[in-house]
Amino acid sequence: EEMMNKYAASNVNAPMTYSEKDGINYNSKGLWNRAYATFENVPFHNGPRVNNVGYGNFFGGDMGKKELSNGWKRQFSAYIGYNGSTQDYTRQSIDQNGGNIGLTEVWYKNNFFTGLTLNVGANVAQASTDIGRENIPMLMAGLASKSGYNFEFKNGKFIIQPSLLLSYTFVHSFSHENGRGSHIGSSPLNAIQVVPGLKFIFNLPKGWQPYLG
Repeated sequence: EEMMNKYAASNVNAPMTYSEKDGINYNSKGLWNRAYATFENVPFHNGPRVNNVGYGNFFGGDMGKKELSNGWKRQFSAYIGYNGSTQDYTRQSIDQNGGNIGLTEVWYKNNFFTGLTLNVGANVAQASTDIGRENIPMLMAGLASKSGYNFEFKNGKFIIQPSLLLSYTFVHSFSHENGRGSHIGSSPLNAIQVVPGLKFIFNLPKGWQPYLG
């Protein structure tokens, strides 16, 4: 992609650019859709067995890379998503439904990259317990950055990628009444994560890319 349309061929029968039919997609912009689901069954020691199912779908778009000065490039993305989940154990259950919207921008220079993501969302949890039913509205917001560098060996066939992820998450459950009509309030959750990472990446023929992190 970095060299697209920057080289000419002396053979007039040679293609000037590659396309998806050549096995390589050099177009870095477009729309995408990503669905997900998770399934957990957690037995607590001397306690209940909790079933947890999460699911959702994200839809977004990526702009093309824009060349900046001093060899920097940047790419902007935006997305919107739906999230749902359900947890249940021994006649207690919570169902959550909501959505979020986010923006991402990534900067590249040679083998270095750094990205920043901002998102905000809301959902409503409907709890059914021994004391009745209650609705719990929630507001969520987050900020995260990830930076890394690709150390390439054997012409890019083997890559060692150290990285660092930093994130801040804000979650606030609004005041509500429980099944007995009692007023429930809570303080916001403020979470900070610092996650160093190391990934070993192999670029195999025909597009396969196994990795170990």
